[in-house]
Amino acid sequence: MIFNPVLLSLVVLLAVAVTLSAVFRRLTLPLIPAYVLAGILLGPHGLAWLADTADVRTFARWGVILLLFTLGLEFSPTRLREIRKNSLILALTLIGVQAGVGCILIRMLGWSWPLVVFLGFVLSLSSTVLVARQLSEQGELALPHGRLTLALSLLQDLLAVPLFMLAPVWLGRYGTGESWGTFAGVLARGTLVVVLLWMVGRGVVDRLFREVAKRKAAELFTLSVLLVTVTAAMLTQAIGMSAVLGAFLAGMILGGTEFRHQVEADIRPFRDVLLGLFFVSIGMLFHPAVLIRYGGVVGVGIAVVLVIKILTTAGISRMLGRDRETAWRAAFVLSPVGEFGLALMAFVPLSVWPDQNDGEIVLGIIIGSLLAGTVLIRFNRSLFHWIHARTVKAGEQSSEGLAPPDPTSFRDQVILCGYGRVGQNLARFLEQNGIPFVALDLDLARVRAAHQAGDPVYYGDATDLSLLEGVGLMYARALVIAYQDVQVSLKILSCRPA
Repeated sequence: MIFNPVLLSLVVLLAVAVTLSAVFRRLTLPLIPAYVLAGILLGPHGLAWLADTADVRTFARWGVILLLFTLGLEFSPTRLREIRKNSLILALTLIGVQAGVGCILIRMLGWSWPLVVFLGFVLSLSSTVLVARQLSEQGELALPHGRLTLALSLLQDLLAVPLFMLAPVWLGRYGTGESWGTFAGVLARGTLVVVLLWMVGRGVVDRLFREVAKRKAAELFTLSVLLVTVTAAMLTQAIGMSAVLGAFLAGMILGGTEFRHQVEADIRPFRDVLLGLFFVSIGMLFHPAVLIRYGGVVGVGIAVVLVIKILTTAGISRMLGRDRETAWRAAFVLSPVGEFGLALMAFVPLSVWPDQNDGEIVLGIIIGSLLAGTVLIRFNRSLFHWIHARTVKAGEQSSEGLAPPDPTSFRDQVILCGYGRVGQNLARFLEQNGIPFVALDLDLARVRAAHQAGDPVYYGDATDLSLLEGVGLMYARALVIAYQDVQVSLKILSCRPA
């Protein structure tokens, strides 16, 4: 029996990818590291069951194009206006500081400035996919640190788009000695393309999808989405720009229409399959022997990246007015380098690296930070409480309403989870009827205002069973959930005393 080698390779790839994905899903870990590990295992430097062919790389690049398209859907003009100005300032400050620190440390290795600056920005990026998926599973997206990290990671992704556009000329032609005029010309041409495609594309795309929607044919709608994406990518590539820029603009145009959610649903299967193939191709570039020869260097690099990102994120967030818990928990969540870091590494020519192993060491650091980041995100609350218990005096906790009194002092009271408009109205009703209550909320300003008014409101995460027990859950008359977010409410309901 003779097997077709291409089909055999595809079967092996799918079998290993499915197995690893099932294991990672069982461990509630993100799937990106699973795809990368599949590439490492099956690639030319592993078991050599997969060849690093041009066809694989072509399909893999389309995964990145569709990823940028779906990112564009998140950044319609309406969505951009909704993002608070202080979140944008925080995102810009974080990238600037973290990239700057990274540049200083990397330059000490004696690497060229184009590579140093590029890697500094790459390592400062965080993972939107990892943040959104894992925080959603943990029921934390609606909490203050969840909302903050999602906004910051999306803004970082938006700021990463120019890197996809400029990376080839920055690391290629400019890196080999061409003038700043070449780089400035690419930037100016890119700006002009953005303006023209935006002005022309909005009217054309809107008319197209209105006509398609009238036909009520799902297949026609899906094909139209692919047509718009591929056409935009082709046009930008034809004039010497990156194809991902066109895909991102197409996503932004469709993101401002009423078809956005259906578009995202239709494109997701194509994106996930091709993006998985892209991360497999990234893994195929990595040489496992690097871990044997340079395991210590990779380990130190992972630790340095995580520590720098955690400390800078927590410190800058505090300086810009975020409360202590939100700042630290956001810092742990944003610490791993994101999927865009892996995607951007594909743009680095081998000739730019001082040594052929340097690129694989950096790739190992990024992959390692993703794996370590899953643990930091999973235990972000526990890590904050561990740090908080060792850095804050009991008197400071009490003044901010972070630590409620002894639980036995609460008997026959009603516990209010959330002290927003609904929670405050319920509190007034209970007060008028002589029913004692205690409330928990994560808005520190609201908690302090309530404390000054003499209300028994404390800072805390109501999804934490130990905290509910701390305000007398075992002695409570009732517990009322006053949150709008369904996931948070379900997580509170799942808390059961032992």
